Amino acid sequence: AFDPKGHGIGNGFETWLMCGLVENEDFRERFIHNYMYVIHYVFEKNRVSDTVDYLASLIEEEIPNHIERWKTNNENYANNEYRSSPGSLSGWKNAVEGIKTRIEKRKPYALKEIKNFFKLTDKQMEYYATYDINGEPYVLYDMHGNPVTAEG
Repeated sequence: AFDPKGHGIGNGFETWLMCGLVENEDFRERFIHNYMYVIHYVFEKNRVSDTVDYLASLIEEEIPNHIERWKTNNENYANNEYRSSPGSLSGWKNAVEGIKTRIEKRKPYALKEIKNFFKLTDKQMEYYATYDINGEPYVLYDMHGNPVTAEG
């Protein structure tokens, strides 16, 4: 997102605004704090898992109907990336687990990217992961109102 040439396929997304904003010290500080908050707290492993499981539970009973509805399409694209629907309930459950796994695996990559781009030290990374823009410890509550802490 910070390459002045753009990003995405063929650099189709312009980045000049973001590149200019990160040159501003106040914006940069707020951006790093917000980014770290999202990585460590919003996408905290247990929080994501609980949220995905909850959302999946809301639609699980409809999945067999969805599979049946799109069965012909699935047969046409059985082992193909264009498959539009899981072929079975267990396939759908595996896809739900895959969502959680992809989010969990993204964290180390995202942390490495922000550390490298802003040339942050380990000590700075720890600070940004722990304290908000006002120097107060981050607090996040799960969907049940219980405090959640970041995992290393």
